[in-house]
Amino acid sequence: MTGEEPVDPNEYVLRRIHRGNTDLDAPTIVKRCEFEPKPRDVDGLSFFREKYTPVEVLVNAARSPEDVYIVRLTVAQITALGLTLEMTAGDLPGHVSVPEVSYARFLADKITSKELQRRLAVLASEHIVHSPPTIDPSSPSPA
Repeated sequence: MTGEEPVDPNEYVLRRIHRGNTDLDAPTIVKRCEFEPKPRDVDGLSFFREKYTPVEVLVNAARSPEDVYIVRLTVAQITALGLTLEMTAGDLPGHVSVPEVSYARFLADKITSKELQRRLAVLASEHIVHSPPTIDPSSPSPA
């Protein structure tokens, strides 16, 4: 298995969520903006196939591991939204992209794209499998 096999509907995919794009007091913890494509998202939003990149690896590969949540979705949950997953090159094995949420499609139809982003945020909020350490507001900031 190399990570290039077709994606199975029962397979799990992971996505990193930055702490700054969450609100623990909101009904939807993950903010919609986490799924808004950026100019670098030419192939679409990135996910990682869990069987090739486990949660711990994805956390530790982040620029700031202490600031990431990880969400775990099935491929079927994503395709139920009318989205697809395509294998694409990435910094870790098993990288896949959702082409329907690419930067070009966002620019072409922001209303549809933002609705897809909202739906992904709701789904992600229900499937958080890793949370960063809590920050104690009374503790001194690191020097």
